[in-house]
Amino acid sequence: MDWKWNARPKLISIQVAIPRTVQYAGEEITTSIFKTPVKKRIPLHPLNLEGDQQADLSVHGGRDKTVYAYPSEHYPYWKKELPGVDLPWGALGENFTTTGSSKTRSSSETVSQSARRNWW
Repeated sequence: MDWKWNARPKLISIQVAIPRTVQYAGEEITTSIFKTPVKKRIPLHPLNLEGDQQADLSVHGGRDKTVYAYPSEHYPYWKKELPGVDLPWGALGENFTTTGSSKTRSSSETVSQSARRNWW
């Protein structure tokens, strides 16, 4: 395999959200996926980022899942998959949008299968 590891990751955007109830597929669900950008430094606490709360603590949150980071390098894939959908940083539910932290094939951009499963 022709993998390249970018050794200098950078944080390019921070987003937070609090749980809210929305209609989805005819049901009410509670979610924190709709993130709002933060334009200043904020504290990272042991269980969450300041101003951020997880809606479903059975699968999100806790000491091992305090924040969700997602590589900006994967956004072009989703823009192709979801034409016409606005995808600002944080649209995929991440708290931290990064650059330079993704393993990519030098010949073409790929998205991990786990990211695809988590999105759908």
